[in-house]
Amino acid sequence: MNILYSLLKTIRPYNVFLSCITMHIAFTVYSRSTLIDWIKTNNNIEIWCYGVLVVFFYTSAANMINDIFDIKTDKINKPNRPLASNQLDKRYAIACFLLLSICGCICSFKTNNNIIIYFSNCIIFPIIFFYTPVFKNIPILGNLVISFILASIFLFIQLLIINTIIDYSLFILAFSFSFIREIGKDMGDIKGDKLAQIKTFPVLYNLKKSMYLIYLFTFLTIAISLWIFFKNEYNYIYLTSLIIAVYTPLFISIFSLQKSLTIHTANQFSKITKGITVTGMLTILLLEINIF
Repeated sequence: MNILYSLLKTIRPYNVFLSCITMHIAFTVYSRSTLIDWIKTNNNIEIWCYGVLVVFFYTSAANMINDIFDIKTDKINKPNRPLASNQLDKRYAIACFLLLSICGCICSFKTNNNIIIYFSNCIIFPIIFFYTPVFKNIPILGNLVISFILASIFLFIQLLIINTIIDYSLFILAFSFSFIREIGKDMGDIKGDKLAQIKTFPVLYNLKKSMYLIYLFTFLTIAISLWIFFKNEYNYIYLTSLIIAVYTPLFISIFSLQKSLTIHTANQFSKITKGITVTGMLTILLLEINIF
């Protein structure tokens, strides 16, 4: 039972749940009909279920492999993680990662969609596998790569339901905001990353210079969200919700981080931006971007 609990904790159920919910939100925003109507009309319930399972298994696998590679740094940054605290044997984690990856691959083939098969297994999975041992050690590129993975759900959903990508706006918005959160995470992990000689941007250029990246991508996030506002025929309900649920907590958290720039406040910033991700997704629900 302890092993199962540790495995469950390692795949980070909250992150997995958020990814699956994001998939449903993306469909709602992109479609003129509800998900239920689309399934009934086109008899695509099997395709949809396998698509959700691809997201579920590959998100879980990504979290698992990240903890496997990060055992050394997590012993300092996150000592309560199952692998870092020796609550879970590394062999079980590797076996679970392989099982999750195989299940994700099988489900992608079950969609009978060649584009989904290619996108999932030739683009997303290799990036997931090589992120920590390769990309994470390259300043900025590592953050760009993980931001791409997190935002790719908005590309995946379009490929799943219409076999092509028509709209990039929500992908770019999610990508930009994810970068802010990832820089914040690296700032909070600077101590363990230094000891493990992982060359993240905060490790090489300190916390103060890392703030400039947060400022830059905050500006980009605002610019993109406003562009979507204009593109969406001046949806003032969306704009009001954006100001209340995203801009306000983001500005407050950035101001607090700038006022007291420490590893502790960086970790708090990362947690707050994780919460803003949820409120931001709810704000996106107010949009209607038709791709059919």
